[in-house]
Amino acid sequence: MSLVLRRAAAVCVLLIGASLAIWAVAGPGQQWTGSMTSARILLGLGGMGLVGLSAALMFPQRRKKDRDDDRGPLATSSTAAGPLDDLFD
Repeated sequence: MSLVLRRAAAVCVLLIGASLAIWAVAGPGQQWTGSMTSARILLGLGGMGLVGLSAALMFPQRRKKDRDDDRGPLATSSTAAGPLDDLFD
């Protein structure tokens, strides 16, 4: 997955997650009672999870095969690997 596409997806996921979390906390869910309160909490946690996913998309960790190359310790990789790279190879 290209870096530009990954970062664009990260921004979209961040906006969706933040808007979902804000809506669940400050929106019409304030009047929900009973079992719907737990649904509101789950919506808020889902929004927080989407924000965390966007951070993983924006700043990916390096894959093991990128770390195991025979370059020196000061060399940098030209490709940034992310969690979705194995799906699109």
